[in-house]
Amino acid sequence: MASKAIRAKAMLRGIVKVVPSGDTLVIMDLGNTASTEIPPERTIVLSSLIALKLARRGGKQTTDEPWASQSREFLRNICIRKEVKFQVDYTLPNRGLEFGSVFLGDKNVAFYVVAHGWAKLKTERDLDKDKGEFSPYLKELKKWKDKAKENGAGCWTKATAGAVRNLPPSLVGDPNKKGDITHLVEENKGRVRELQAIVEYVGDGSTLHVYLLLDYQHVRVFVAGVSGIVNEKLDC
Repeated sequence: MASKAIRAKAMLRGIVKVVPSGDTLVIMDLGNTASTEIPPERTIVLSSLIALKLARRGGKQTTDEPWASQSREFLRNICIRKEVKFQVDYTLPNRGLEFGSVFLGDKNVAFYVVAHGWAKLKTERDLDKDKGEFSPYLKELKKWKDKAKENGAGCWTKATAGAVRNLPPSLVGDPNKKGDITHLVEENKGRVRELQAIVEYVGDGSTLHVYLLLDYQHVRVFVAGVSGIVNEKLDC
């Protein structure tokens, strides 16, 4: 899936810090930054892609769209903590968004996502919202989308089992209503128990923000006996 298009825009370099959704990456920009400085973060939305929407606390989306969680995990698994090259294809200043193309080596990440069926392509109506801007690799993306749809890959499958997470009220509802979290703490207090989780991001040298699997509780974990150095410039 190496890109064959000519990269006319400036190519930047960074490390993927967070993957908020199946079409968005938070990248620490390593360009023009001294080794002693904290790299600035840039949120890059993959050009011409539209990911399945995850439920958000306080937002209109109170349940996942089918396969939204799997979409994000696919992108996270291939990109998190990886050094990437990226270019900004276009911006929408009024919406505070940067759209771009991201590469692992010479592989276009968007090709992987679309080829495996974990994101769709924007419609003509969506392109109008983007002021007519689109990915310079749109032709190739359409080919990968057609193949994924034909093969029933990813979100194009007809299966429904496991498509939507069963989320706790504290994750999507009123953040002050934490009854389910209180129950989780009381149930495990004083017990030695292994809990599987997905690390959302690392706050500092001793703090992890994680989603516990199965019940998808969002918790902050402090490493016992360790004191992390917190830098106020980091998104902690």
